[in-house]
Amino acid sequence: MENIRRELLDKRGAVLNCLLLLLITGVFYSCGQAGDAVKPKDNGRFGSTTVTDDTVTATPPSFTTISSTAIAKNEGENYTSSILACTTNESGIIAFPSFTLTQTNSYAGCIIQNVANVAKVICDIDYAPGHDQWKSTVFVHCSINDLTTTQSFLLDIADTNQLPVLDAIGNQSVYVENAISPIDAADTSDDLDLDAEIITYTCTYATSGTAAGTACSSLPSDTYSFNTDSGVLVWTPSLAAGTADGSDVDYDFTITGSDPAAGSDTEGFTVTIQNIAPPTYTSTAPESPSTASSNPKITGTVGSNNNIYFYTDPSCLNYITSGNEADFEGSGITLSVNTNSTTSIYAVAQDTSGHKSACTYMTDYTHDNLSPDDPTFVATNPASPSNSSVTPKVIGNSSLDTVTVDLYSDASCTASLGSGSKADFEGTGITTSTLTGNGSSAIYGRSTDNASLTSNCVLLVNYVHDDIDPTDVTGVLDEVDFTTATGNTPNIAWNASTDSGSGLSHYQISVGTTPGNNGTIDWTNVGNVTSTIRPGTFADNTTYYANVRAIDYAGNISVVGSSDGWTVDTTGAPSDPTFVSTDPASPSNSDQTPAVIGGSSSDTTTVTLYSDSSCTASLGSGTKAEFEGAGITTSTLSANAQSPIYAKAVDASSRESGCVLMTNYRHDNTAPSTTTIADNTVYNMSLSATPTLNWSAATDTGGSGVSYYEVSVGTTAGTSGTVDWVSVGNTTNTIQGGTFVNGQTYYANIRVTDSAGNVSNVTSSDGWTIDTSSPTGLTIDSIACLGTGTFSGSWTNGVDSESGIDTTEYSIGTTDGDSDLVGWTDASGSTSSSNTGLTLVTSTTYYFNMRTTNNAGLTSSTSLSAQCSDLNDQISAFWTFNETPDFDDLADVTIGGNPYTLDAGAPPTAIISQDSSSSNNPLQLGDSSSSPTIVNGKISKALVFDGANDFLTPLFDDESDLMWSGITPGFTISLWVKMDSASVGTDQTILSKRMSNSSQNGYLVGFDASINAFYFMLDSTDTIKSQIVSGFAADTWYHIAVWYDDVNYRYGIAVNSSSSMTNEGPWPYSTYGATAAEFQVGTSNRPSDPNDFHGTIDAIGFWQRVLSDGEKTLLYSNGNGLEPPF
Repeated sequence: MENIRRELLDKRGAVLNCLLLLLITGVFYSCGQAGDAVKPKDNGRFGSTTVTDDTVTATPPSFTTISSTAIAKNEGENYTSSILACTTNESGIIAFPSFTLTQTNSYAGCIIQNVANVAKVICDIDYAPGHDQWKSTVFVHCSINDLTTTQSFLLDIADTNQLPVLDAIGNQSVYVENAISPIDAADTSDDLDLDAEIITYTCTYATSGTAAGTACSSLPSDTYSFNTDSGVLVWTPSLAAGTADGSDVDYDFTITGSDPAAGSDTEGFTVTIQNIAPPTYTSTAPESPSTASSNPKITGTVGSNNNIYFYTDPSCLNYITSGNEADFEGSGITLSVNTNSTTSIYAVAQDTSGHKSACTYMTDYTHDNLSPDDPTFVATNPASPSNSSVTPKVIGNSSLDTVTVDLYSDASCTASLGSGSKADFEGTGITTSTLTGNGSSAIYGRSTDNASLTSNCVLLVNYVHDDIDPTDVTGVLDEVDFTTATGNTPNIAWNASTDSGSGLSHYQISVGTTPGNNGTIDWTNVGNVTSTIRPGTFADNTTYYANVRAIDYAGNISVVGSSDGWTVDTTGAPSDPTFVSTDPASPSNSDQTPAVIGGSSSDTTTVTLYSDSSCTASLGSGTKAEFEGAGITTSTLSANAQSPIYAKAVDASSRESGCVLMTNYRHDNTAPSTTTIADNTVYNMSLSATPTLNWSAATDTGGSGVSYYEVSVGTTAGTSGTVDWVSVGNTTNTIQGGTFVNGQTYYANIRVTDSAGNVSNVTSSDGWTIDTSSPTGLTIDSIACLGTGTFSGSWTNGVDSESGIDTTEYSIGTTDGDSDLVGWTDASGSTSSSNTGLTLVTSTTYYFNMRTTNNAGLTSSTSLSAQCSDLNDQISAFWTFNETPDFDDLADVTIGGNPYTLDAGAPPTAIISQDSSSSNNPLQLGDSSSSPTIVNGKISKALVFDGANDFLTPLFDDESDLMWSGITPGFTISLWVKMDSASVGTDQTILSKRMSNSSQNGYLVGFDASINAFYFMLDSTDTIKSQIVSGFAADTWYHIAVWYDDVNYRYGIAVNSSSSMTNEGPWPYSTYGATAAEFQVGTSNRPSDPNDFHGTIDAIGFWQRVLSDGEKTLLYSNGNGLEPPF
């Protein structure tokens, strides 16, 4: 090492000399190691360093790659890299590289070791928390002359579990009831898991009589705790931890620390429990048991100068008293025990140091001043009554304090029958002296305890001895001479036996082929009865005898009595005949002499039929073959009634079977009653099933009863063309499937069949019509909504050709189908409605909703929406022609003081004048020869025009007085027209604004007779006509509305609210409006225009805007018309 240090110093000196030469000469030299030649560098170049004038551009140092792949290591291992080569390529430069290191995971524990410019990376890899593979990127930085190059490599660390390491734990010795020094398994840091996992501790022990691995929680303890997180054990041994003989005892402990990866370490240690010698027992005074004292003195021996403590339990917890050695070994220590009980005495010795012995058993002391309980009886051996022994053994139970039991023959317990111990009495019994033969003997008992106290004298049993047999059994009968039964006896009966001794217990029966023999049925207890039937196996053609004997309670058996026997004959009387059927079957609506068919046994020859249960009144007879073939025909039975038929079979030996009921035959030729069927509906929507059909229950007086109902369906009452007759069983309602046609009426039919096949008359329902389609044709023709609170609608009612219309309703709402403004209202029979007083908002859309429901419950609906309008808005005039002919007040023909103009501050009012005599009148009616006349009009009054020279002309210097020129955005004119029947074939002018020449064509509203259509003409060629008025008729009021839109150059006409419109244009009013022309009603200035109007005109209104379709509809008002104020 010293040589290396000197070498480095020599190199350092050489480099310093080289740098000094550079400073003095200004010439660059290559400064090598000590001893190297120092030579000037020419060409201005230093390796890769360029020298230009006085400026040097250096490159970073060159750094050797450490590892191109990940370096795999385990936790707890080390890693040392190869020597790191970090150099500069600049010749003549003294290079002292410096190294630094950074890492992405501190658990890698990497540092740079740089000794004399020789560097290595050394990593002491620690244990990271958890058990997952982890990585760390290590960056090594080499710096030379302020230029740095960084090299990196990756450590790939595999997890390795580090096991816990526990400290050694020393052994201890303690006396009972003294705490051990606490055991701390984690008292230093070296038992912490080095990979930072949590350690869990467990504690087990073993000792004499306790298996290894026993949990420490079961230690005999006064105090105990063990912390599984820290490994701390606290224990104070209880007295039970010691030994009864005072010897020491070892408790061998094992503490284990475990981490979650199943790594563990254990430490063991021993705790020795030291004891002193326990006390020993000598005696009590008085001795146990005692009837006198419950405070005996107890004596014994104990260690020198020891005190002694007494308890009543083996854990020495229930303290009685204590004393010293002198008392215990001398006169004794007085105890207090429970009276009339046995007390177990335990003791603990304690020396002068406070050390205690184990808890030791001393003795049991019994105090008893109570007599024992009375003995109780269990049995005698032999059992009573007995026919054998007159010296039975008596067995019973006695109380715990009983010592002996004595038996006596009298109730005062003076005449002894015997004596025995408690064990004898409760075991095999105490034998009595000889008792009375064939009689009953009373046996009494009394118990005695250790204190010579006795119980009461009580009766244990009355023992009966009986060796006399019951009386003989007599009168044994088997009741039959023959039987076909092979599986049981006939009924066997006998006279009752008697017994004067113990009494009759039961009878036994046997069966054999000779009297007294029991070869077929062995003797069997049948109880205390005098008759029985017993099962057995009996052979054909064999005679058997029943034998009976009586047995009393003492087991004595009487003399056997036997029957006279019976013979088994399996081919005896024929079996009862059985019924199969009648022909005809019952019930029958035809025959009163049916044939009865049945079955009979093979030995049957004839079968006879009877009308009574005793088989005395014959109905007919026949052979076996007839009975089992076509049947035996009866004599005539009752009509429309039920007749019982009995039968009896006879064999060739004339032996007869029993008389048995064959059948109850019913004759019934009366049809059931008719019933009434209902289909419960007028209309039905189903094409595949009937409505629910129900009917009243039928009755059947013929007696056979209703069997079933049949239902059919047809298009006429009683027919079955749609659903053929089908049985629905014995019910009173049904739904039948079928194929039904919409619009067709169907009828349900019912008939009843009884069990005899009689059929009732057919009845039918009142029918139902199929309707599967909703009503059609419900159309909302028009609606109108005024912002002043009126909403009206008109409609065409729906129709339903199947079930007809039930209800028609309307509602008004703010959304389609809603009724939040006007709830659903019944409008059946109406075609229009008008709701006033509503809260309506102008320019808001409202929906008029309608629905109509047919009588089948099907509904169709429709709706129409409209925005609320205010017809008072921009109205300039409205003529209703209501004034008298002499009216000449200009104020009444103006609005707000301006002729025919709208006053913005007040709503418009009705205005009109018809007076031609006043120069102030703004209207001129006709010429000097004629003028329109006043009649009742569409709304109130109207003007009648004669088609020749009647007309109406407002007298203004300029049309603008009525605001008909220069109007923006346009205008609307509304009026009611009725064509006179004398002129409906002639084209006519209704109103116009035309010059007499074509320089300004203006506009005209006229009637085209060729197609029965009203039209609105602009210029001379732009004409828009209404649709042909369907069913046009003279002398009929028509509502006309014409309008012009000066913004979009659109114009149109609506007749009875049906509109036509054209987009032709542009047609600016200022160009084509003939502003200088007169506005005329009933005529035109232009000679070429159609004829003057011949008819009636009412309610002419003028607006300075284009009315909406809804507003025009509102003016039409379903043909009723509308006038101001709106």
